[in-house]
This record gives sequence, structure tokens and C-alpha cells, in this order.
Amino acid sequence: MKVYNDISLKRYNTFGIDVKAEHLIECESLSDFETVAKGDGHRLVLGGGSNMLFLSDHKGLIIHPTMTGHEIVGENGNDVIVRAAAGTDWDSFVSSMVAQGLHGLENLSGIPGTVGASPVQNVGAYGADASQVVCRVEGYWFGTGEKFVLMGDECHFGYRNSIFKNEMKNRAIVSLVDYHLYRDAPLNLDYGPVRQMVESMGGASLTNVRNAILNIRNQKLPDPKIQGSAGSFFKNPEVSSDVASRISKDFAEMPQYQLPDGRVKIPAGWLIERAGWKGRALGEAAVHDKQALVLVNRGNATGSDVMALAEAIRNDVRKMFGIELDMEVCKI
Repeated sequence: MKVYNDISLKRYNTFGIDVKAEHLIECESLSDFETVAKGDGHRLVLGGGSNMLFLSDHKGLIIHPTMTGHEIVGENGNDVIVRAAAGTDWDSFVSSMVAQGLHGLENLSGIPGTVGASPVQNVGAYGADASQVVCRVEGYWFGTGEKFVLMGDECHFGYRNSIFKNEMKNRAIVSLVDYHLYRDAPLNLDYGPVRQMVESMGGASLTNVRNAILNIRNQKLPDPKIQGSAGSFFKNPEVSSDVASRISKDFAEMPQYQLPDGRVKIPAGWLIERAGWKGRALGEAAVHDKQALVLVNRGNATGSDVMALAEAIRNDVRKMFGIELDMEVCKI
């Protein structure tokens, strides 16, 4: 366990916002998780910092999991259960699974952050999300330090949502996550340009799917190591079919995806671009010039600068389309 006081969080968040934490503890083992979970007081769990926007210095304790590693803990024919520690870099974990020929995570390649955030945020991309593979989550309750175990169907997964963002928000910390993967499974190629990119690489294979998605992401998303961002800033809105039909009358080219419950998903990036914000800046915060869903730090943006830009975008999308954009990024 490592303890820091009055430490800058600039390297702990992918937006690169330079604020300070009063106290920060790095958890290197399961016993560290149990120890920091005990006692009173508010705690903030900070993984890769890829989905957080700090608006000010943080008073209180931040817990940063650094325990890494993964292992196969169960195998039965085609089914393989892999357990990974919360501090493990997400894309490194995905890369390792693909290299071992295990199916299930390949469409989630390139997502920044750590393993511990995958069930919390129900991370997703290119027609897949964590809820399809997460089968067990282990962690500790704040206050008592007691261990909990939730099976996948107990996590109440939703679109970029879970029990950890609702009933268990600020009440517990995730330490280990189990994933149900497969030695063989159908490849998911039907979202966006994935199939076309895979075919250009020589055809469908686990490795080609991962590489295709990495290529697609790199073409339109900034590298947070070079330019601060938090990936997708807004959720793609899910609206009624009536609302989608109303908008389509004026914008016949609007992309839309029918959902099983009858609602329609509309890409937030398209709405933002049509509202005229793609590539525009407001002070040190800007909308990425290749993907309007991504807000970036041009160098010295504060959290307040980013929020001012986000609110300006939300207002214009609301006026133009009558749709309220919800943030995917968490304000701290």
C-alpha cells in the first residue's frame, strides 16, 4: 500500500486536469482493498481516470487500485472463466485474451481504463459491452470492509450503467472481476465499419477483429497520452420511435439503430456535429475534429472549461432536436 498526501491528479485522469487530492492510497493487494474499505468517511475510487472530469481539488480520500494480473479459474470445454484484478490495464487484458485465442472481449479493444471499471461503467463499443461477459464481481463494502460477491445478473447492467453506479455508488470498491469467455464463438462484425475493415485485413479472425477496431478507433479518437480526453463524453440518446420519426422528417440522413424494446438509438456525435460543434473550441476545451462525441483538453483546460463547453453543446442540441444529452463522463 502506498499513501500520498496533497498529490496532483494530472497523471491519474486522461483529461489531464491538474487538480490535487488531499489523500490518495494505491491498493497493491487484496488485503490493501480490505484495509482501505474499513472505517468512516467518504472515499472516491479512481481507476484509470478515463471516465472522470475533476472540477476542483478533491478533499478526502481517493483509492487507486494498482493490483494487476489475471488467471484462468475455470474451464469446461468451450467455456473459460478468467479472473482479473481491478488495477489491470483494460486493453492489455483484452490483448492478452485475444493472443490466447479467447473470444468475448475483442470488440472492446482500445477502451482506456482498468478492469475494475468494466462492470461499473458496463463499458461498451462496436456492438458489445461488458454485461455480455462479466459473470462475477468481487469487492469490499466501505465501512465494514466486508467482502461481497455479485454474479453477473445481480449487477443490474444497463446502457453504460450498473448497480455500482446506483444502489452501490460510493459504498463499495471492486477488487476482482470474472469474465466468461470462449475458445470459439461467432465474431461480431455487424457494427459500423468493422466488417469492411476486417475484410480489408484478410478476413474474419479474432486478431483481425481486434486490429480492425483499434484502427477504426485510432482514425477518429485522440490518444489521451498526447491530447487529454475521456473518450465518449455523452451517451447516445435512446428515444421513442415517434421522436426519431419527427427528427427524420427534417433530417432524412440521420443514422438510427432500432432497439429490442422499440426505442431508437441516435448517435450523439451526429447530433453534436449537426448542431455545428465538431472541431469548435470554447477556450482551452474543444470538440475533437474527427469525432464530435469526444471533448478534448487543448492543453490547459480546467474541469470548469470542459463543463462550459459541454453545457453549450447540450443547449444547442436541445434547441435543434428537442433531445437532452446525458453525460457519460462522471463529474467529480
